[in-house]
Amino acid sequence: MRRIAVAPFFVLFLTGRLLAQAGNASLTGFIQDSSKAFVPGVRVLAVNTDTNQQFETSTNKDGSYNISSLPVGPYRLQIEKVGFRTLLKEGVFLHTQDVLQINFQMAVGSTSETVTVIGDSNNINTTDAAVGTVIDRQFVENIPMNGRSFQTLVLLSPGTITNTPQVSAGTPPSNDQGEYSVNGMRSDANNFKVDGASASNSPTYTSAAGSSGMIGSATMLGTTQAMLQVDSMEEFRMSTSTYSAEYGRQPGAQITFRSRSGTNDYHGTVYEYLRNSAFDANNWFNTYTTNPLPKPAERQNDFGGTLGGPISVPHLFSGQNRAFLFFGYEGLRLTQPQPASIYYVPSNGTYNTATYSDPRYKNLRQYAPAALQPVLNAYPLPNCSTAINP
Repeated sequence: MRRIAVAPFFVLFLTGRLLAQAGNASLTGFIQDSSKAFVPGVRVLAVNTDTNQQFETSTNKDGSYNISSLPVGPYRLQIEKVGFRTLLKEGVFLHTQDVLQINFQMAVGSTSETVTVIGDSNNINTTDAAVGTVIDRQFVENIPMNGRSFQTLVLLSPGTITNTPQVSAGTPPSNDQGEYSVNGMRSDANNFKVDGASASNSPTYTSAAGSSGMIGSATMLGTTQAMLQVDSMEEFRMSTSTYSAEYGRQPGAQITFRSRSGTNDYHGTVYEYLRNSAFDANNWFNTYTTNPLPKPAERQNDFGGTLGGPISVPHLFSGQNRAFLFFGYEGLRLTQPQPASIYYVPSNGTYNTATYSDPRYKNLRQYAPAALQPVLNAYPLPNCSTAINP
């Protein structure tokens, strides 16, 4: 029974390791001695300081090392080889799709001697010419966002504009207002990913000729919570040009969201964002009339929470440094006023009867074919007449 109970958590542990491999960050560099000669066989250890996960490699005969598929987060690098002093470099933070080159120079000595490397904190990508912008969770938490959506943050990337909300006269209406155009590309030419999985959908409108036909998944309000909620996001990167050929699905921007992970410490949030007409004054146009109109009801509740930490079962399994969970939920309840509209329903002979001489046209419900009468009768009866509205 003990083995059966542990089995599901062992599967979760393996899943966590596999998901970690979906990270897009990489570390590379060269290791030299004091004479500038490249040193092979050096042990390079990258330790995620949040989860204590370790990723190890060794330098090749040319003195270079490479560690790929690293999860996003803070790292400590440890460089070791017999006959040289051990090097430690703290405070290395890897962002989504980072490819950082960090070189080291080792000094002759005992491995028990440790040298802490203090360098510049601004790690620069020198391996390719990709142009991109990274927005991390700390920045998101400290900036107000209407609707708790990332759309406004996407505009921080160079070359990004939103489509005009206006529709030219004589053209068919479209639903792409507010979508992003990057470097002159179509708004449906961008590619969205969450943790390496596609978050793009085919457009819900009829695309014009030449359209590449992909837009980001969105809620009914057009916000990004359908892809990832704000509290569950670690960061996102928007690559706008000269990115590598691996992003070949769409020619526009490559927008990659990275979700948060559990750590060795339990952490969580609970939130509720509220809008209610009880806090608002009535609309000026409602009070301007002779008979003032009541204030329309408007209620918006955006609520949810997150929970992350190690997967642990007392006396059976401890996920410290090994297996982690993260759960997030967000719900939206919205009641908002809508403008009144007039819809014409099938006549029962009381509306616009003077227009037609044929009585069959005056009462469609009565004179329609028997197969169509159930359909017409499904509509409500007219609540207007020529005496009310000529």
